[in-house]
Amino acid sequence: MKNHLHNDKVAAVALIALLFSGCIRGGDFSQRATNKPNINDLSGVWAPDKATLKDMAERGRYDTTLQTKLILHANGNLELVNMPDWWENMSGESERKLHSYSGTWEIAKSREYWEIAIFSSIMQTRLGLLGNQPPYKIEIILGDPDSGNEMIFVKQESQ
Repeated sequence: MKNHLHNDKVAAVALIALLFSGCIRGGDFSQRATNKPNINDLSGVWAPDKATLKDMAERGRYDTTLQTKLILHANGNLELVNMPDWWENMSGESERKLHSYSGTWEIAKSREYWEIAIFSSIMQTRLGLLGNQPPYKIEIILGDPDSGNEMIFVKQESQ
């Protein structure tokens, strides 16, 4: 009987862990890049998608007439233009400020997924790379991953 109760407790703990793992954002890695991308496919100008712009305007109350850009140069340099401040802090809360700065970037592997590692004077972080072939998307998680708040960037066509 004692062993039966122990097995029931183990099963209950396993079930709870499974349920909570489904709630954790980033637990579903089905869209993450598992194939190493070509640097030329990532180099260029990236801008927030329509849903991100709407979220920036409504929830973040940012001035979206000022164009937000993530510029990845093929030589490894990086420019962040008019980036909302909510991605810089652990809370993911907006202070309605836009910041621009520069740094470097590289393609990096995390477990079995490929990401974009960025390095600047204010932060070092990794951005999610979504898709296994172009067109890729870049995901920036805002604050607590459980919040579901994110910014999605899409590559702009060359002009």
